Amino acid sequence: MKSKDYLNLLKRRLLKTLPTLKPANVKGKGSKPLIFQQDVASIHTTEAIFTYFEERDIEVLPWPAKSPDISLIESVWSALKDKLKRSYNDVEELKEDIEYQWNSQDPNFIVTLYKSMRDRIQDIIDTEGGPTDY
Repeated sequence: MKSKDYLNLLKRRLLKTLPTLKPANVKGKGSKPLIFQQDVASIHTTEAIFTYFEERDIEVLPWPAKSPDISLIESVWSALKDKLKRSYNDVEELKEDIEYQWNSQDPNFIVTLYKSMRDRIQDIIDTEGGPTDY
């Protein structure tokens, strides 16, 4: 995916899916707008992407570069890769296996990852940004 494709995706889907990212759309006493999280992949950090969020008054969570220890999706991708076969007859078979394994992820695994964030962040603090066991 290129930055242009990512921007088009944001324009088409983001505020339709998560309207409370925009402060003006937040309703209810004490409610606050959501904060959007993305990593610092090059397609996420172009001027066009920054401008998109700024023009819509959407807060983006600051994210450190090269931070797989706090990127839960990295753990999900790793678990998914571990479940895939080592070889395939064709690309279609690979796609089918990826889709099957993705859809068969245990939701409790995601919850466990989420609950590990406090420990992950503490480990990063303890190692002063160095490697952790995550």
